Amino acid sequence: MFSGLEGRSSTTRSRHNYLVTGLKAVLLAVLLFLGACTTGYAPVSELSAKNTGSKQLSVTTKRLIEAAPKTYKVKSGDTLYSIAWRYGLDFRSLSKTNAIGRDNLIYKGQVLQIKSTTKKAVPKVNVVSSVSSKGNANKSKNTQKNKALSKKTTTIKSTTTKSQKNTKGSAASAVAGNVRWSWPAQGRLISSFNKENKGLDIAGNTGETVLAAASGKVVYAGNGILGYGNLIIIKHSPQYLSAYAHNSVILVKENQTIKGGKKIAEIGSSGTIKTILHFEIRRDGQPVNPLRYLPKK
Repeated sequence: MFSGLEGRSSTTRSRHNYLVTGLKAVLLAVLLFLGACTTGYAPVSELSAKNTGSKQLSVTTKRLIEAAPKTYKVKSGDTLYSIAWRYGLDFRSLSKTNAIGRDNLIYKGQVLQIKSTTKKAVPKVNVVSSVSSKGNANKSKNTQKNKALSKKTTTIKSTTTKSQKNTKGSAASAVAGNVRWSWPAQGRLISSFNKENKGLDIAGNTGETVLAAASGKVVYAGNGILGYGNLIIIKHSPQYLSAYAHNSVILVKENQTIKGGKKIAEIGSSGTIKTILHFEIRRDGQPVNPLRYLPKK
C-alpha cells in the first residue's frame, strides 16, 4: 500500500519538476524577447566603424558617417553611391580613385580603394633669379598674371558665398545648382540640420506620401546603411544627391528616372523608433542644410 503511494508521490514530483522547468524556459524566452524589442536601432557602436569612446548617445537623433577604411569589399545590394554616402565621400572621387567607368557599375566581391594613398603633387614654382632687364620683365608679367588670377578667384568665391547666403530661407532657395527643390513631405519639422543629424526630420504617419524633392535618377533603394532603414538616394546633378530614410514602403527602383514631386515611398519607422521621414541633401558628398535649398513653407 505504501509503495503505491510512494510511486504516485514520485510521479507527482516528477510532473511538478517538469512543469517548473517548462515555466522557467518560457519566462526566459519572454525576457529575451522583450530585451530585444526595447530599441528600434542597432547600438551606436555598430553604427560607426570606429568607436569614439564617448558615452552612449541617443541613436534616435544621430546619423553617423562611418570612419572610412582603406578598402571596402562590395556586398550584394551596394551601389557606388551608397558606399560614398556611408563614408561621406563624393561619388565622383570614389569612381576616379578606382578607375570605374562612366556607368558607375560595381560588382559583388570587388575591392574598392576608399582612402586614396596617392598624394596630390605640389606644383613647383620656378623662381627667376636673373637680374637682366628681360628676366625682370618676365617676372613682372608673371606677378601681374598671378594677381589677376588671385583677384578673379576671390571674386568667384565671394559671389558663390553671397549666392548661398541669399538662398537661405527665401523663395529663391527652391533653385540651387540648376536643381529645383521642393518639400518631400507635408508634416511639421521636428528636428533641424546639425552636425549629428545631417538633415531634417519631418513628422508623419505610417503610409503617408514621400515625394521626390527634385527630378533625378534613383541611385540607391535598399536598407544596407545602418541608421537609415529603408533608404532612397536620388542623384539630381553631379554635385547634388538627396536621401529619404525610414520608409515603410519603397515605390521606386534603382536607375529609375524620377520627376520632382512624384511619390517615391511611404513614411514609416524602419531603422528607428519614431515614425518620421529623415531627409538629407548632400553637395559633393558633404551634408548641407536642406533649409538653404527648400522653399519657405
